[in-house]
Amino acid sequence: MNKKIIPLFLCFLVFISCSGENKDWKNAESENSITAYEDFLKQYPQGEFADEAQLQIEAIYFEKAEAVNTIEAYADFLKHYSEGEFADEAQSQIKAIYFEKAEAANTIEAYADFLKRYSEGEFADKARFKIEAIYFDQAKAAIGTWEGKTSQGYDITIEVEMVSGSPTVTGLKYAIRMSASYGSTTKTLSLPTKLSATVTDSKFNYSGSDYELSGVFTGKTLKGNLSSTDVHPQGYGTATANVTFVLKKNDANK
Repeated sequence: MNKKIIPLFLCFLVFISCSGENKDWKNAESENSITAYEDFLKQYPQGEFADEAQLQIEAIYFEKAEAVNTIEAYADFLKHYSEGEFADEAQSQIKAIYFEKAEAANTIEAYADFLKRYSEGEFADKARFKIEAIYFDQAKAAIGTWEGKTSQGYDITIEVEMVSGSPTVTGLKYAIRMSASYGSTTKTLSLPTKLSATVTDSKFNYSGSDYELSGVFTGKTLKGNLSSTDVHPQGYGTATANVTFVLKKNDANK
């Protein structure tokens, strides 16, 4: 064969091969399916469009995850493309869904759980703000006069006011039956406003000279415990008592 013909023949083969690849690539693009791109890669694993075919397959899988839009769908995508072109976007979508779930619950526990997963970033800042807002709402709800009965059946009243930006127990009135070795006695106590027990995370604790008071605000109720110790007025030694209470806010004093 003429030496001049050989190079021309090789160029012709290359041209035919390239023309075939271009045509098959256009067909794959036209169909735009995972199967079409995979078939193309089987025929041209090292071809000019191999990288683009791989990217298109990843893109289609990501679109499928977006269509479902669940944590599980994006997590499954990341199992196959943890370092892929859309990996960061998949991670962002997972984070967004977790935050949406926290917002739907709108509780301190839900936002705290979110922050355990994602302690930094825009959503983390929003979660912290939401927690602060819930605490603030709880604080406002605690302000007022709470009234009810102790487990002994006696009246008890607790005053809660805003002091230096924090809800604070400032007053307490109660009657209590205290037992001693040789008898029992009932006393009524009215404490001045110098009582100061700051409410933190919807809870408070206070220890006085002859009593201990604690409580938890749960929705529209105040549940707590009161322990009292005093000298028996008839000289029967030390008298003690431990009672529980469930109080409701007096709406007239809001």
